[in-house]
Amino acid sequence: MWNLLLMWQRTNQSNLHSYCFIRSAGFTANTLTKIVNGIYKHAGISGPTSHSGRRTGLTNLAERGVGVRVLMALAGHSNMATTQRYIDLRPAMLKAAVELV
Repeated sequence: MWNLLLMWQRTNQSNLHSYCFIRSAGFTANTLTKIVNGIYKHAGISGPTSHSGRRTGLTNLAERGVGVRVLMALAGHSNMATTQRYIDLRPAMLKAAVELV
C-alpha cells in the first residue's frame, strides 16, 4: 500500500493538494480516504472503499495463518467480533481447514 501511495504521489504531484489536508500532527481523518480513493480512481478500479484494502490485508494475513488476536491488535480493534467481520472466507481457506481433519 505504501508503494502505491508513493507511486500515486509522484504521478499526481500537481493534484496532491486536492487530496491532502495535512495538519501539523499528520493526516486528518479524511486525508487517507481521499488518497486511497484517488489511487483506485487513477488505477481505473471502481467500487472499492477506503476499507477495501484493510479488509484484503486482514484476510490475506488470516489466510496465511495469522491468528485473530494478532489481527485484532494490528487493526486496532478492541472487539474480536469487529475483526472477524473484516475477514472474508475464501474457498482456499475452507479447503485448507478441511484438509487438516
